[in-house]
Amino acid sequence: MHKVIKLPLSVIFIFGFLSACQQSVTENQITKNQVTKEISTTEISEMNPEEAKIVSKMGWVLVSDPLIEAQRSFAPKSEGKPELIAFSNMALNFPGLTEEQYETIKDLTSYRIPAGTGDIIYGEEHGRLHAAMYIYAKEYNKAIFNALAAK
Repeated sequence: MHKVIKLPLSVIFIFGFLSACQQSVTENQITKNQVTKEISTTEISEMNPEEAKIVSKMGWVLVSDPLIEAQRSFAPKSEGKPELIAFSNMALNFPGLTEEQYETIKDLTSYRIPAGTGDIIYGEEHGRLHAAMYIYAKEYNKAIFNALAAK
């Protein structure tokens, strides 16, 4: 017999909320000032399997500070190039950076595509975490760019 553990998820609600359909988030749609944190009443056990899988991989974004993480990528013990955060839709995009900014630092960086940041949204919680990840990536990528531009 398997025991089901129900955990409430902290999520970020976006004013002018993104519909739970497949909607891309652009820099103009959200800003940090439009975000408030609330507790969700949706439990993982109540989600469809695809959403539960993705949501369980994205929760870190709610407790991680993008500026601190960006600084850590330059720490002496850090191996390799600093990583940008990319979203994979029809093409890669780097929230917080213009194409010109990305071009100036692309040889100095690598990138990663976090789980759940594609263009398919599996449900309401995933949509909220997707939006939270976009805000996080925007701040993180700007911090990486600014640090490299200052060198």
